[in-house]
Amino acid sequence: MIQLEKINFSNHKSLPIVLGIYESSFPENERRTISNILRQIDYNSDYNFFVVLEDDFPVGMASVWVIDKRFIYIEHLCVDPIRRSKGIGSKAMNLLKDKSPFPIIIEVEKRLDTMNPEQANNCDRRLRFYDKHGFVLSEKEYMQPPYTPTLQAVPMNLMEAEGSLLTTDFDGVKNAIYKTVYKVSSGF
Repeated sequence: MIQLEKINFSNHKSLPIVLGIYESSFPENERRTISNILRQIDYNSDYNFFVVLEDDFPVGMASVWVIDKRFIYIEHLCVDPIRRSKGIGSKAMNLLKDKSPFPIIIEVEKRLDTMNPEQANNCDRRLRFYDKHGFVLSEKEYMQPPYTPTLQAVPMNLMEAEGSLLTTDFDGVKNAIYKTVYKVSSGF
């Protein structure tokens, strides 16, 4: 059985396992530092960190922001690579959607012509996953701000499920994500 366990303190026993999965699942320029995650868990009430459990064993994680009591932003969702393609990510996504009282926004890597075949395939696979879960892609320009000053911004797309915020207020959503999640202004 797949469950989500909300983590409320940074010394939780499952964190070393799921943070290792996190680091192996995202490139450096698309992830927070571990110390930043731990700080968010301990001190930021808008940040929610969930461990994905399969039969009470940690197999993944999700980091979720409540922004302006208007929408949910899923910053990261990942499953242990050896357990992927077994429906765990789908079940975790469905649990997140079931818990959310608001529309859900995610960032997804923008498919670029400069990607090698493996990168392009992974990008297409992620897009299919989110499409299967009812997310709609916005084609409007969006850049993920860098997590640290030494990293580059990353071209991304926003996707939405359970609402129409990206259609009616794309700039407002983008600016709220920039301010709340990345702590930058719209022109970073």
